[in-house]
Amino acid sequence: MTRGRRSAGSQGGGGPAAGRGLRAGVAGLSAAALGAAGVLLVPVTGSAAGDPAPTAVCPAATTTAGGVVRCGALFGGARPLRLPADPSVTSRYGAFRRGNGTHLSTRGGLLKVTGAIAEEIGRTTMAGGAGPGYARTVYLATVSGRTVTALKPAVIITESAIMRRVFGGRVLEGRIGARVPGTDTYSETVMLPIRVQLAVATRTGVLSGRIENASRAVRAAGGRCLPSLAKSGARDPLTGRIFTPRIGLQRRPSMHLPFDDELIVRWSTSASDMGQAFYPSVATLMGADPLGRRWRAYIHGVPDLGPALDLHLAFGGGGSCR
Repeated sequence: MTRGRRSAGSQGGGGPAAGRGLRAGVAGLSAAALGAAGVLLVPVTGSAAGDPAPTAVCPAATTTAGGVVRCGALFGGARPLRLPADPSVTSRYGAFRRGNGTHLSTRGGLLKVTGAIAEEIGRTTMAGGAGPGYARTVYLATVSGRTVTALKPAVIITESAIMRRVFGGRVLEGRIGARVPGTDTYSETVMLPIRVQLAVATRTGVLSGRIENASRAVRAAGGRCLPSLAKSGARDPLTGRIFTPRIGLQRRPSMHLPFDDELIVRWSTSASDMGQAFYPSVATLMGADPLGRRWRAYIHGVPDLGPALDLHLAFGGGGSCR
């Protein structure tokens, strides 16, 4: 992440013109628009004339009546989200990292968020409050020193756009827990090789995927031939109607507690694996919250009643082998 303030044109489609629309309505807010301790957590209605084309921030974008940019897609390359320059040192764009509700990621680094803001965002998220919540939002933050004292939504990104940009068409390789023969349990120590091909896009935010070596041997990214899981006999983890070769990948922000952000593998309506390391936050799209190198995910509920996963992103490979 680039630290410090940037010049007007350094964001590639940003600058003063793009900034005016996103910060419209921040100045001169009435006391009624503020929560306890002056915490601003709601979109501001009304926008100034001269709003930028929303595609300056992201492609396939629109603007709400309140001047908030809504992104249904993201740019390719190293900068999927092209925010304008920060309006000032006391007004900065930022987003929350996975699992962290106490600080906001900005171009100038991490800024502490007041306890009242973190508590209110967590409360409304767990209560299913109106609006997209922190997990899909870039905020325009009011900053005092190194502390965020107010937040206004500036950009909202759809779930499908986030998942498509981070995981669309990607391959996951690693290991899956073997079934313990003669039981309905799975081992956390005996693991079998696995390769997962993910779909290119999703309309719902759940990105589908397929375990390629479920019933045939396939070539791994490093050239090794991964055996068919079916050839493992009684240890084959893909048995019955719950654990099958077809999966779904989905973000679940605040899954159990506020800011408990998990990426899950949906096996069926009744079973899922979960883990944090591969959860892509909005800060990830800003270059401030990289994914982990490995993603360990365990079954939700009783860990040994479903196969554990230990996966990484892979490049290349594919196709049948012997």
